[in-house]
Amino acid sequence: MSVSKKKAWASGLVLGALMVTPAWAADVLGLRVMLRDDAQVVPALSVKRVTVTGALETALPSGLALGEVRKRIAELRADPAVLWVQPMVAEEAQAAAEPVLGRKLLLRLKSDAAKRAGGLAPEQRLERWEALSGKRLKITRNPDAQTFLLDTVAVVDLKALARRLETDPEVLYADPVIRMHPQRVPSDPLYSLQWNYANSVSGINAPAAWEITTGGLVTVAVVDTGILPHPDLINKTLPGYDMISDPEIALDGDGRDADAFDSGDWIEGPQCGSEDPIWEASSWHGSHVAGIIGAQANNGQGIAGVSWGARILPLRVLGRCGGEFTDVADGVLWAAGVPVAGAPVNPYPAKVINMSLGGKGSCPGAMQQAIDAALLRGAVVVVAAGNSDRNAALYAPANCGGVITVASHTLAGDKAYYSNFGPTIELSAPGGEFWSTEGILSTISDGPRTALLYTYAEYQGTSMAAPHVAGVAALLYSRNPELLPGQVMNLLSSTARAHPAGSSCGGDTPCGTGMVDARAALVAVPEGHWGVDSKLVTVREYHHASLDHYFITASPAEMAALDSGQMGGGWRATGHSFLAYAATPLAPALSWPVCRFYGNPGLGPNSHFFTGSPFECAAVSREDGWWYEGMAFNVFMPFMGVCNWGEIPIYRAYNGRWEYNDSNHRYLTSAVEYQQMLSRGWTGEGVVMCAPAEVSISAGH
Repeated sequence: MSVSKKKAWASGLVLGALMVTPAWAADVLGLRVMLRDDAQVVPALSVKRVTVTGALETALPSGLALGEVRKRIAELRADPAVLWVQPMVAEEAQAAAEPVLGRKLLLRLKSDAAKRAGGLAPEQRLERWEALSGKRLKITRNPDAQTFLLDTVAVVDLKALARRLETDPEVLYADPVIRMHPQRVPSDPLYSLQWNYANSVSGINAPAAWEITTGGLVTVAVVDTGILPHPDLINKTLPGYDMISDPEIALDGDGRDADAFDSGDWIEGPQCGSEDPIWEASSWHGSHVAGIIGAQANNGQGIAGVSWGARILPLRVLGRCGGEFTDVADGVLWAAGVPVAGAPVNPYPAKVINMSLGGKGSCPGAMQQAIDAALLRGAVVVVAAGNSDRNAALYAPANCGGVITVASHTLAGDKAYYSNFGPTIELSAPGGEFWSTEGILSTISDGPRTALLYTYAEYQGTSMAAPHVAGVAALLYSRNPELLPGQVMNLLSSTARAHPAGSSCGGDTPCGTGMVDARAALVAVPEGHWGVDSKLVTVREYHHASLDHYFITASPAEMAALDSGQMGGGWRATGHSFLAYAATPLAPALSWPVCRFYGNPGLGPNSHFFTGSPFECAAVSREDGWWYEGMAFNVFMPFMGVCNWGEIPIYRAYNGRWEYNDSNHRYLTSAVEYQQMLSRGWTGEGVVMCAPAEVSISAGH
């Protein structure tokens, strides 16, 4: 049963399987379109206004039905010149006009102003802004020449202050720093079957989708409360990052660091303001979301995730009392592989980014820029619609351009009583209801503050709906890694199943084009150039006699350059090689990508280093002497130094010459030659990777 508010709008009319109202058609004022920077031919658009982040606002013919609006959006998304398209909704003006009380403001200069300000002290700029605003201000963070985080000392209306600061011709935008919170509604922690996968009315049709693919090695970022070492997650988790800059929110004793472990987000007392509860246990929200996306399957315990091969990249941006959008925006950037000041490079850029969080207000400029950067890197961004039973256009990041905004439906296919709705919703997914049998089961801890035992519980909310769609997006990338974000959005929305007849997901509470259908979306995926099988590559070894350095590569172009002497004479093939898998999402689900680093001469050795360990990869990426060059190939990983039956161990030997700026490693499948290297004085580092025995062609066997 669905309990939802009703607005006094006109009665609905049916267009195909979509219930539409004249009121909703009138509510869509136009389209907001973001073009790619490198677009050669752009679509003909009647531009009314250009936003501060560069999007074009266009008009639509009056009286256009919502179904026709969606058709126009799908056509524009298919245009290679278009990065994203979003309907402009009348209620956005309401969100923009409402005051925002607080103390923090993010200000960003125009790029040309930042260049001119290169020699200008921040204090001089601050004096100008204080005179302009009539408020006392201080700069708390200045990560680059364009960006300033300001503190107003006293609580003020940040919206009004932002408008005054934006009268400065050198200011691109000023964003109130709003708080974002997990979009979860608590329910009884009782266990049930995962109806959300297989139910014929409202499930995502996962079992039928798994007949096509159970998912390849697609990295999915969970921008949330962090991650737990849950048995159903620990073998699926990559090293992430803690982006929380305020230690009082982080609850881990410090600010930003490379530890994305969920330290809890419990509340006791009035720490978060009068509207927050006096006592609330830690939610373990990020782990619950991660379990829906990619909990380990076929391991004899717990649950299965939507994409069995997905790797989870945790970004910790929420803690006690939620989190600040500035940290969330930086989390999105880092997840997509965009450099973030003060943080190491992310060696595992995500193809899918999930944000099961939100806060009331218009989309901040910095958040929109972060989403645009992620889309340009080829990642899709999935967000929860919000749990206020209101128009999603009032909440960020659900109202940001280019995101897949997901509403929540129930076991019966109705709109969940709490779910936001409106024209900005792309589609819906199972999110649970207040009955215990209708919750969404996933991975958590039972610790009320810090993590204790690892278990499972049912939650409800659009936070639970969004990761279903993120998991299906990962399945689509497994099928064709070459898909563009706009193609993924169109595949998901165009193949969604219609909500049941009479569903409350229609009329005055639209929930998108329908309910996500994993199999239908997979069937519609266009073929890419990768084919359907995992691609094997030869990893060949070279030796430089005068340097006594060894090097391996899976690149045919690099091999040709080495053989011809184009990469500096002296390199000779040793005759040793083995086969591995190309570093694509089509590699076997249990394989791991190998990070390739180059030691910068002067800071590090003139040598390369390879590792399949995600934790070693993350550690090396933080070292100043190493440059991360990307994923080299995929291998299997040993357990406690032992490969599985049928796999060939790859040994690693180290020459021990780091202090001379001359360190080098050798990778061998021959145990005999490995021992010979040790007898030469090299240090043995054991078995670090595993190659399939049936395809190994390494010399020495």
